[in-house]
Amino acid sequence: MRSKLIGASLISLALIITAVLIPRVNAQRATNNSLAKMVAEYHVSMNTEVDQQLRKLKTILDQLAQAQTAKERTAIRTKHFGKLTDSDCRDAKLGKDNLSVYCFGLKLNDRKQDFASLIANYGDLGNAANREQALAAIAQAELVLGKTVNAYSQILLSQIYHQENLLALDAAKDLADHLEDMEAEVKLLPIKFTNVSTTKCQ
Repeated sequence: MRSKLIGASLISLALIITAVLIPRVNAQRATNNSLAKMVAEYHVSMNTEVDQQLRKLKTILDQLAQAQTAKERTAIRTKHFGKLTDSDCRDAKLGKDNLSVYCFGLKLNDRKQDFASLIANYGDLGNAANREQALAAIAQAELVLGKTVNAYSQILLSQIYHQENLLALDAAKDLADHLEDMEAEVKLLPIKFTNVSTTKCQ
């Protein structure tokens, strides 16, 4: 389980490097190139969105870990990871607390679509070099989006399974303790019964 968590952390780090640090450097270099600046600003804004989502996810996972009963855990999961329609995911009120992979991916995809439209309507695409740069930017946005959603899915599932495994281990320990107590009680019973009229069951 630890290797999965480390793997998810490495994926997150790679996403930060590719989707934030590189665009920020590009933004500093792109003071005279508005297309490159638009691309850099898009990636920085997407990273901010992902960062906020991961912070929310950590808070909810902490709540799940502290929940005392299965009923509490189910309520938390239903509220924060329940299946919603596209319109509900996009709704500012209904989709706000939903951290499911589907809703998160949908929100990021909407941002990417807006970005692609913005790039497509960029005024200086008559130049072949600018057109090529715009197409490359949209392709990179698609690639980063797919990897981001995939990494988020792995982080979410690995953390939830990790918590379930911890609960299962606790339950197994409790069961072992009860069995030991039962064994101690059974040892107190006599092996042979004296003064009985028969040795057969009636």
